[in-house]
Amino acid sequence: KDMRLSERSYKHCNENCNFYHVAQNYHPWDWLGKIGPLLTLIDDREFQTNYEYVVLTDADDQSLVQSPMDIVARFTFYNASLVVGGEATSYPHWQNEEKGFENAVSPWSRHHQHLNAGGFMGRIVDVIPYLKYMQQDYENFTITNAEEIKQRGRNFWRDQTVWRQM
Repeated sequence: KDMRLSERSYKHCNENCNFYHVAQNYHPWDWLGKIGPLLTLIDDREFQTNYEYVVLTDADDQSLVQSPMDIVARFTFYNASLVVGGEATSYPHWQNEEKGFENAVSPWSRHHQHLNAGGFMGRIVDVIPYLKYMQQDYENFTITNAEEIKQRGRNFWRDQTVWRQM
């Protein structure tokens, strides 16, 4: 099978750019599929010995558009423990308080100031608590909404919503 676009872009980035498919065996799919398997991968002492940073891009329709050679320097410019992707659209639309916050605190972009859970970068030790919080939120949501999930046959928890609330 041919390599997907995302795989090809990471493969060509440089010799220090390792990529992992963390959710390819996650079934049935729901949005914890990118959080839970990633947490399992990076919450490991050996993994943390080999890598300091993690970059997540979800889906096969994302790729690197510039060389990542200076990605760590660009990340540290923000002086943040985690940098999450941005987009022009406020989703989900009913999160008005979060939308207002994003509009007020995003000095770097007036066009993509709304959080997009499709990509983030951070130091692994800083990312793990966020992912653990999200996993706990997923478990609480699943217990609280068990009857609805059973009736609909699907879990409607969204990582996008939780990222914005955090």
